[in-house]
Amino acid sequence: MITRISLDELNARVAQQRLPVAVHSGEVREGSVFVVMPPSVPRGQEGGRPGGEVHLPQVLAAKPGAVLCRPEYLPLLEELGAACAVAVTENVRAALGALARAYHGGMGYPQVVAITGTNGKTTETYLLEALFRALGRKVGVVGTVSYRWPGHEEDAPLTTPGCLALHAMLAQMRAAGADVAFMEVSSHALDQERVAGIDFSAALLTNVTQDHLDYHKTMEEYFAAKLRLFLPENRGGVPLDAKVCAVNADDPYGLNVLALGDGMIGYGLTEPPAAVKRHLRGRVLSMSPAGVELSMTFEGRTWNLRSPLVGGFNVMNLLGAQALGLAMGLRPEDFSALTSFTGVSGRLERVASKDGLNVFVDYAHTPDALI
Repeated sequence: MITRISLDELNARVAQQRLPVAVHSGEVREGSVFVVMPPSVPRGQEGGRPGGEVHLPQVLAAKPGAVLCRPEYLPLLEELGAACAVAVTENVRAALGALARAYHGGMGYPQVVAITGTNGKTTETYLLEALFRALGRKVGVVGTVSYRWPGHEEDAPLTTPGCLALHAMLAQMRAAGADVAFMEVSSHALDQERVAGIDFSAALLTNVTQDHLDYHKTMEEYFAAKLRLFLPENRGGVPLDAKVCAVNADDPYGLNVLALGDGMIGYGLTEPPAAVKRHLRGRVLSMSPAGVELSMTFEGRTWNLRSPLVGGFNVMNLLGAQALGLAMGLRPEDFSALTSFTGVSGRLERVASKDGLNVFVDYAHTPDALI
């Protein structure tokens, strides 16, 4: 027989009794909580497609302590003779984030910083990792290449893993002493609310160009997914504790984000619109196969930076990392730590040549990255 309980009560049980939470039927154990997830399709397109409800017979056989589902699955649970507590909600994905946070005690997570955009996410996380490590911070990274934190590294099958895996990683980072985590956040992850339950303290938007239109269908839908990272919660956004952001002001979509309000620093090589109140202006002093030299100006201060990174896109990556650093309270003199950063494996990676040739290996899959 079903016993109806509220979401708040379910969260309290998970937190107090340390009840495991599962979204895969094969991981359900007696007394645990099973969340009936919708299919992994774009928001609003779930209708008629099967989700986790098809596995409810197997789940109930394992005798879960509770099930979380949408209201329309109550008759099916009754029909199957469910003998457990049931909580219902229209937004199961958001509720899953709250459960995962309750289980892992998310108030003690490291400071979490989101990096989104079509290109540059991976390089930005590596730049920020190098920068904050040089300043004595203990850093965790969740991204396309690997998931890593002090004492641990593993290959990454997804840019942004599932909600339960993300919360487990943040808890492990906390246990390992990490105090800041840089996370690549994909448009799929935002659309599917894989980052539910995570309060970001800062965010960076690198650029928005054509990608993932097999999933989002239009550039407008693709941008809308990324925009959720910068919108307030009452407009469908993802929580941002301190609401500090760095945004590419040379990108038309970035200008739309900067128009949202305070707490944002724009960055770029061109003069920003007057509406952009805080802006990091960069200027290329030199660019060659040996690297780049930049001059930066921000709120009355000017400084230079030499880097072995090559290419105009890495100029923007260097500006983005500095803009986010400024938003997070760093000083221009802190950025000297970036002079020794040599790049990311597979991202315009320099290959040593005994003949003195400039040889690079690059990974690119979007139209903009291939130019």
